[in-house]
Amino acid sequence: MIETPLKTAGLKCAMIDGYRVQWKDDGTDYPAIWCDFKDGKLDSIVQLHTNCPDRSVFRMETEKGPLVLKHDWERDSRLEKRILRFLTGPWYSRLIRLTNRAVNRGCDIVQDVYLVAEKMEGRFCVDSWLIAEFVEGTVAPASPKYSSLSHELAAVVGRLHDCGLASNDAHGGNFVITDNGEVKIIDLSLTSPLIICQANDILKIKRAYNIDVPVHGFWRRLAAALVTLKYRIQKIRRQRRTNS
Repeated sequence: MIETPLKTAGLKCAMIDGYRVQWKDDGTDYPAIWCDFKDGKLDSIVQLHTNCPDRSVFRMETEKGPLVLKHDWERDSRLEKRILRFLTGPWYSRLIRLTNRAVNRGCDIVQDVYLVAEKMEGRFCVDSWLIAEFVEGTVAPASPKYSSLSHELAAVVGRLHDCGLASNDAHGGNFVITDNGEVKIIDLSLTSPLIICQANDILKIKRAYNIDVPVHGFWRRLAAALVTLKYRIQKIRRQRRTNS
């Protein structure tokens, strides 16, 4: 294993078994945990539910405590998505770098990411792994206070955006109420440019709770307006197909 330096403070990088692996430099040997999982050397592994057929998610018990491991495939046959992948590269790499930077700056509302491993064919990722923090708590819809949390959830999404991140899948199941009563956002999905992901968050929160996410900056407001227009056009087209 040959480590190479990264510009992002606090991360290491190496090629391992044909994968480009990036991990958080906090004293834990995350590459060893990943390799032990693949080799079947870890005990106390529980497979978790996922709605994505191309993703497997597990909870692992490690010396660091419980961790989440995901095995994913960045498959998408849509032309616009393939063009984005070609231009921006694999999205797990962006996720660990942006998350690490935000956490280093004091962001405490997001699930931390400890390792990503990606096998590349040219500019396209054909196999990817991720190890992340296991956030203890209750998913928001299961909380008895869920009906009164909508303004808090919108505010947390606004804070996430201010930290330079986005959920891109801001539904109730991706908010966890910790044992301390705080709200954390898990399972970030930065599969599009950040500003579009942030605009999708704004739209989803508005649809789900009829509440506006605090938006700062001209470009974020513009992106939110464009995504809203896009969804309205799609809705009109669906209605026309239904009525025809």
